[in-house]
Amino acid sequence: MVYLIILSVLLFLAVIVLTVKVLLLKRGYDELVSDIEDQSRGETSVPIVLSTSDRHARKAAVTLNRELEVLRKEKIKYEEGNRSVSDSVTALSHDLRTPLAAINAYLELLENEEDEEKRKMYLDRIRNRAGVLTGLTEDLFKYQKAVDISIVEKGLEDRSPAAEQDESKEKCSDLARCLEECLLSFYAAFSKAGIEPEVEYPAGNAAVIAAVDRKNTERIFENIIGNAVKYSADNLKVSLFDDGRIIFRNKAPDISPVAAGRLLDKYYTVNDATQSTGLGLHIARVIIEEHGGSISVSKDEDDLLIELVFPLSVRAPQA
Repeated sequence: MVYLIILSVLLFLAVIVLTVKVLLLKRGYDELVSDIEDQSRGETSVPIVLSTSDRHARKAAVTLNRELEVLRKEKIKYEEGNRSVSDSVTALSHDLRTPLAAINAYLELLENEEDEEKRKMYLDRIRNRAGVLTGLTEDLFKYQKAVDISIVEKGLEDRSPAAEQDESKEKCSDLARCLEECLLSFYAAFSKAGIEPEVEYPAGNAAVIAAVDRKNTERIFENIIGNAVKYSADNLKVSLFDDGRIIFRNKAPDISPVAAGRLLDKYYTVNDATQSTGLGLHIARVIIEEHGGSISVSKDEDDLLIELVFPLSVRAPQA
């Protein structure tokens, strides 16, 4: 009889303990649900903390905190992307509206003008504004192509070593050779602008091989040299160093240090009246940073300095 009483008491106590444990566990999961709802509504970003000591519930809370942090970061990236798209649409609308408005205005003048000389002048101005639109679309194409290339290359990061070895010859470039050929391609533009480039190469003409493919290297150089032709007062000096650095220096007294610091921003232009879309240097920045290099812009008195740092390759240059 005594044993039955003791057993009954023990069972009663066990039931009480289990009941309390179940209530505490229920309370912990209620807290978990409430915290998840607050997190989903954006009312808090404080990590979930449970009062229960149940290890399974705490493990669930740790997992949820980790996943919620990932979601928060993705949300921030999404919102930043929305702002970037909005800014891009605004900038594009401005860039497109200005030449289109000029073309429409000259077309109206052209319709009512009988003087042949004035008609010719209006046609020249229409052709000029159409050229601005052509330049804009070309810059946009180059920019999207640069972005697409970076996305593709990110997707190739996990490729097999054999595949990387097969294409290794395409992934390096001789900086001196690319630079020389790009400068020669701008010969007519230099002559028209009255610019005589001065180029310095490493001592002994040592080869500097960058871990960036030839096409992307040429695109970077073309955009920077094109920028120099637009904004240089009368000179351009290019210095190539054996550590992969290249410094482009040209007179640009009208560009302030603040403006120089923004030249790498997408769509930023020093003067809205120019035919620049502001994408040239930004494209160069996208390409070189995606390849592990860097680009910076600064002022040294009246000189504008654009410094590139290319990642170096140990492979030999290919023809």
